[in-house]
Amino acid sequence: MKKYSSLLFILFYLLFNNSFSQGANPINDEQLLKTVASFSSNTIYLSLTSISLIKQNIEFDKDTTRFSNYDDVVQSITFTIEDEIKNLGDIVKSQTLNKDDNIFIKEIIKTLFIMKEDTKLLTAFLKSKNDEDYNKFNDYHKTVIEAVEKLYSIKK
Repeated sequence: MKKYSSLLFILFYLLFNNSFSQGANPINDEQLLKTVASFSSNTIYLSLTSISLIKQNIEFDKDTTRFSNYDDVVQSITFTIEDEIKNLGDIVKSQTLNKDDNIFIKEIIKTLFIMKEDTKLLTAFLKSKNDEDYNKFNDYHKTVIEAVEKLYSIKK
């Protein structure tokens, strides 16, 4: 039994040492950009999907008592977007990415700012329950979809 515990100790030591040494390797710019783009894509996709679902629920459900629940979700989306903008801004400031990569990250930031404005318009409608505010949000939401399509070259 002692032989196995020693073997386990050595195995865990080797695994830990190997993982630690792998963590010490510097990440290159290409890996960083892929990671950033992946996280940003997730944020954009989930935020846009959530906003679109709320929009759809508002259109189909005339029960305005649920709007306060939607407001909490929209605030969370806004916070997530703001956090992503800050993180991307920090990367642009601190990294030495090439010109094309910087342009790409700035385009992501621009799209996130457009989405943030969309959440502000949706929040204004949820508070006022005014048709005029809904129409402003609805019209601007189309702009958001176009910006996301342009960012990911779905629509040129």
